[in-house]
Amino acid sequence: MATPSRQAQELEGESSRGRVKEIPVFLTADGTLQTNDRTSYSNFPTTSDTKPPLVLIPPPEEAVHDSHDAAEAALHRRIREHGFNVSRRRVRYTEGPDRQLWARNYECDRAGAPKNTQHLTEDNRKRGMRGSKCSACPMRIGIRAVSKADTSGPWKVPLTTRSSHHNHLPSRDVRVQAQHRRRAAQEINQPHIANLQGLVELQTLAGVISSTIHATIHNADSDSLVVVKDIFNTKDTVRRRGLASRTAIEALFQELKENNFIYKFQTNKHRLPLQNIVVVTGANTVLPVAQCWLPGEKEGDYVWALNMLRLLMIENDIPSPQVVLTDRELACINVLGKVFPETPYMICRWHMNKNVESMARKHFGQIEVNNPAPGQPKIKNSWQTNSFMAIFFEAVDAETEEEF
Repeated sequence: MATPSRQAQELEGESSRGRVKEIPVFLTADGTLQTNDRTSYSNFPTTSDTKPPLVLIPPPEEAVHDSHDAAEAALHRRIREHGFNVSRRRVRYTEGPDRQLWARNYECDRAGAPKNTQHLTEDNRKRGMRGSKCSACPMRIGIRAVSKADTSGPWKVPLTTRSSHHNHLPSRDVRVQAQHRRRAAQEINQPHIANLQGLVELQTLAGVISSTIHATIHNADSDSLVVVKDIFNTKDTVRRRGLASRTAIEALFQELKENNFIYKFQTNKHRLPLQNIVVVTGANTVLPVAQCWLPGEKEGDYVWALNMLRLLMIENDIPSPQVVLTDRELACINVLGKVFPETPYMICRWHMNKNVESMARKHFGQIEVNNPAPGQPKIKNSWQTNSFMAIFFEAVDAETEEEF
């Protein structure tokens, strides 16, 4: 068992006088927490009138490591064994033009205090204080190069008076520490796979779901700290890296083009116009209903297609639609009044806006774009055209006759 430091003894003495309510806690060799009176971890006071305990853990051994990365990894492993975590704080460089890192400091990830830039109190605070894991933990530790002249050589972990002091209890499960999980993910060793990202990427391309990937990792290493959320985050990273600056649809079209897929329906090539029928539900969801290849775009062709749709609705006891939206296809509009006489129809707003905009351009004109970027149109609407369209949109969006 570690012996209490002078600082811990002073805090214990002040606690007896009522000024500090911190109680030293010791981490034994078997990993259990005990206080001076040998109380158990579960019996430790955690009420609101008791300040966080002063937890003393055995500091890491002052061993010499081969490099900076080896020393940092050893430090994190030692801290993780006791249920804590540290994060990088400050660095020190050698003097001269060729500055080299020779020291790095770490602090407990619960160091600092919740921010209160407004200096609010409980009396003038309008909303509750947001949760924060900061508890002003005093724990500090660092790693140093054995020789400043050889920063690429061996490194050590020097101990200070604050290397083993925490003012909060350790985590019962180290997997709650995202930093530990990220470091553990980099240590996964699979044949031809360097880390978690490579494993997730390969299995995702094979169509493996996240829960199965998680089970695979834990079957290979039962002590792995990786959780399903880490796999989701890794998948998102791989996806964003693949998209780069493109949208998902742009990336899909590029993938189809590279693999010689025809992803555009060309009427002139197949000489068969495609009619696509979709519905919008009351829950604002879009459902595809039917697609049919028409021999032409005459009224007789639309009569057959819409009658087949009407027959499908009757057989499945589907009520008639409340409204039908279509583009300005006169043959289709004429047939709608015959097949669905009780249903009103409207022209699609997108087509209506395009028709109005094309007429506005004829009257108000367009202007050229100076040095257009790749993919950017070479001409754009004049300010008169945009002003007219803004007034038109405002009129269309009017909810009452007075607003219109």
